[in-house]
Amino acid sequence: MYVRLAFCGLVSALALSSAFVGCGSSDQTSDDAGTGSTSDGTPTGDDSTSPGGDSGLGSSSGASSSGGSSSGGLDGAAPSRDGGAHADAGPVAYDPSVLQHHKNGTRNGLYIDPVFSTTAAATTHVLSTFLGTTSTNVYAQPLYVENGPGGKPAFIVATGSNHVTAYDATSGATLWDKGPETYGPTVTTGCAPTVLGITGTPFIDYSSGQGVIYFDAVSPASKTPVKHLVYAVKVTDGTILPSWPVDVSAVLPEFVSTHQNQRGALQLVNGVLYVPYGGYNGDCTPYFGWVIGFPLASPQTPTGWHTSASKGGIWGPGALPTDGTSVFPITGNTAASGNTWGGGEAVIRLTAGPKFSGMPADYYAPTNWKNLDNGDVDLGGASEVIFDMPGAPKPHLIAAGGKDANLYLLDRDNLGGIGTTTGTELLKQSVANNELKGAPAVYTTSKGTYVVFHVEGGGGLACPNKGTGNIVAVKIATAASGFTATVAWCSADGGLGSPMVTTTDGTSNPIVWAASDHLYAYDGDTGTRIVDGTKTAMASGVQGWNTPINAKGKIAVGVNGQLYVFTP
Repeated sequence: MYVRLAFCGLVSALALSSAFVGCGSSDQTSDDAGTGSTSDGTPTGDDSTSPGGDSGLGSSSGASSSGGSSSGGLDGAAPSRDGGAHADAGPVAYDPSVLQHHKNGTRNGLYIDPVFSTTAAATTHVLSTFLGTTSTNVYAQPLYVENGPGGKPAFIVATGSNHVTAYDATSGATLWDKGPETYGPTVTTGCAPTVLGITGTPFIDYSSGQGVIYFDAVSPASKTPVKHLVYAVKVTDGTILPSWPVDVSAVLPEFVSTHQNQRGALQLVNGVLYVPYGGYNGDCTPYFGWVIGFPLASPQTPTGWHTSASKGGIWGPGALPTDGTSVFPITGNTAASGNTWGGGEAVIRLTAGPKFSGMPADYYAPTNWKNLDNGDVDLGGASEVIFDMPGAPKPHLIAAGGKDANLYLLDRDNLGGIGTTTGTELLKQSVANNELKGAPAVYTTSKGTYVVFHVEGGGGLACPNKGTGNIVAVKIATAASGFTATVAWCSADGGLGSPMVTTTDGTSNPIVWAASDHLYAYDGDTGTRIVDGTKTAMASGVQGWNTPINAKGKIAVGVNGQLYVFTP
């Protein structure tokens, strides 16, 4: 499969791997630290003791219908179950808008920007004239729209203070800001007391002819102390659209807002908005790993899927990658009863609705899932990412990272069920000396295909470049025996959040970016440091696992109190 870029020629499907909706029209698409805490205090949780079920499938449903939006397939053409190849439709313009987490539906974190050659990137510095003051607690990734309020390019930032703000992308001036007076006051949860508002990265959609921002806000409502309210608001001014917000507990009584946290990014596929949920810091029990689908045509009638055993939170910040038809949550540890798997420690394919077939082809869990459950060593230590390797025996892949420091490579055409049955565990290999967390990225260069991870408090194994930081790049290749994974390089710097990647044409000048209280960049093939932080300091660091974005010659990073913009 190939898609022709207006300015960059031919780019392989692997490089596009989610499609921007390809290289063309916009692709619209917590942890649990066991004890309910994370290294940075991110409001998450994942411990309970409720018994589990027998298939990993629990459901609560309302009427479902289809809306008029699509996030597209892997190449931005007609969606298919496996995101397979489609004919080249001719030149299309690349849309620099960032409308969802990690840019693309596959969550590959791959951007195209001819401004950021390796040479130019070395001069990257903070844009001191950019304003961009935010409210505190920026857990959600910033977004960027080319056609913002008044037709201006704009950054959109949502915060834990229930503020959503649109900033002029040139000056940082506030175009509009709406907060608790519109979206409701924040909540102090009753578990380990944590003030919450908006934590999951919103999704922006233009399919209706106007820009719409979708997000979940935790807020008091009615007489109940905690509510999850799912909003749809206008990009132009933040006003709330009719039929929104949706009070999740009111329309799905089985969903208990006082026990459920919303940390993962939202996803939109074929007219259905999908929102993932896990637990709070402190683990109000019982909670479940939920995915709820809100049809845009009738948002008050959602359909929900959840793990049959309690816990099993979907907490990764880049949750719900899509192939254009299905979404793929990855679940944490559950309180499954005995030897009966309860839906945890798993990559699961959910078809439209969301619906889970329960068939082995549509889920994967390691054979040692029970040990992982009991040790709070989640397979879902990191969000998973979808990508293709054309020509490989199994070309349609999913890469996941565990808190057991393993990289899991899976065949998404046949996830295979539990264990090492046909189609499953194409590769399971230790690649780090600590937990893999956050949101990984995938990219391909002339030298190979790489998956790059955040390692919690540690680094990669046997790093050939001797890097001691906490970003590890793993090179994926094929061999007679199947697939191989080799640690290619590790970052020189630690304390970094989730990575993302820029290229000048889809494969050339690959640069991996990540931030702490400085912005850093590394050569995607060698790990050589390109941006060393001397001109990219910020007043505070990113919240756990947050990621930079690329926006038309700029890199933007959201930290508590400020949206920073950098440029060569």
